Amino acid sequence: MVGSTGRNTGKTEFACALIRSLKERYTVHAVKITTIYDGCTTCIRGDEGCGVCTSMKGELRLNEELRPGGKKDTSRMLDAGAEKAWWLRVREGSLADAAKELAKLVPEDGILIFESNSIRRVCEPDLFFMLGSPDNSEVKDSARSAFGEVDRMVVFDGKTFDFNIGSVSLKNGRCVYPHNAAAVLLAGGLSSRMGSDKRYLDIEGVPLVEHVFSQLDISFAEVLLSVADNPVPGLPRTRQIPDRYPDTGPMGGVASVLEESEFTVNFVTACDIPYIPISLVQKMLRLSKNHQIVVPVDRSGKLETLFAVYSRSVLPLMKELLESGERRIRMLYDKVDTCYVDIPLWMNLRNLNTRADYLAYLAG
Repeated sequence: MVGSTGRNTGKTEFACALIRSLKERYTVHAVKITTIYDGCTTCIRGDEGCGVCTSMKGELRLNEELRPGGKKDTSRMLDAGAEKAWWLRVREGSLADAAKELAKLVPEDGILIFESNSIRRVCEPDLFFMLGSPDNSEVKDSARSAFGEVDRMVVFDGKTFDFNIGSVSLKNGRCVYPHNAAAVLLAGGLSSRMGSDKRYLDIEGVPLVEHVFSQLDISFAEVLLSVADNPVPGLPRTRQIPDRYPDTGPMGGVASVLEESEFTVNFVTACDIPYIPISLVQKMLRLSKNHQIVVPVDRSGKLETLFAVYSRSVLPLMKELLESGERRIRMLYDKVDTCYVDIPLWMNLRNLNTRADYLAYLAG
C-alpha cells in the first residue's frame, strides 16, 4: 500500500518504481484508489476537477485501465510493467466493501500495489509506505490519521527516494523488506526438555535454527545470534554474541546482545518457534516507535516475553535487575513504557519444547 502526506510527494512515482522492481520476479497488479468523502462537492485534489468522482452514482466503481502510454496514473502503472491496473472510486462509507474488491484483485502468487491512505482503516496490507514528511504543516487528514500504521516514511527529492526499492520482495506469501532494526535469535538454551539440542532439529530439510534465521534475515537489517558459548555452525554471515551473564536465563542473553546491537529497535525471538508470523512482528515494529517494549499476550493472559521487541534504552535497567539477582525478564515491564499486544485468536506461537511438540509439529 502506498499513501502520501499530500500532493506532489512522488506517490505514483514510487508505486511505478516498485512495479518496475518487482515485475521481473512476480506478477504485479496495481490500483489507483480515489476516496470520495461525505459532503464532497468539489474535486478532492483541491481544484475544479472533472466531476467524474463527485457525480458518481452508487457507492463504488472499479474501472480497468486498458490504455498504456497516457498521462493517467493507471496508464503509468501499465507502462511501468503492471500486468493489470484499475481505478477504484469509492465513497467513504463503503471503504470496507472496497477492501473486499481489492482482495479479489490480488494475483495468485503475485503482488497488488495500491495507492491510498484512507483504506488503511479497513484493511491490513503487508506493507504500508507513505510518501512525504510527517512534519509538513499541510499534511492531509487521511494521512495524519494513518501515521501509526505506516511501516516506512519515504521522501522523494524529485529524482531519487531515500529507500532501497529493490529490497522489497515476497516471502512466504507476504511482502517484506529489511526494517531498520535487528532481530535477536536466542540460541543458547540447554534444550533439557527436548532431550537433544533443539537447534538442530530437522525442519523442512534444514536445522531449526537455520530455518528460523531464514525467515528473519529478509525482514531485518541484521540478525544477531545469542549463544551460550560455542558458535553455531551453518550461519557464517551472522554475528554470534556469547552470553556475558551466565546462569541468568534468557534475560542475560538478551542483555548481552543489546550491548552489541547497533540498532535502537530489536526484535527478540527464541529459536524454537519454527514459524514466525511476520504480520504480528511488523505490527510490533510499528508500535515500537512509541514504546520501549512491545510484547504479545495470548488469550489466557500469558506474556510471550521471548517473542517481543526491546529498545536498547531498557538495557541499563535490565543490567540492574541482573546484578540484583533477578532473572525474570517480565520484571522489567512495569518499570518502562511497555505496550501489550493481543495475539489474534487464529494465530499460534508454537514452541518446540519437547519431543512430543516436535513430532506434533511435523504431523501438522
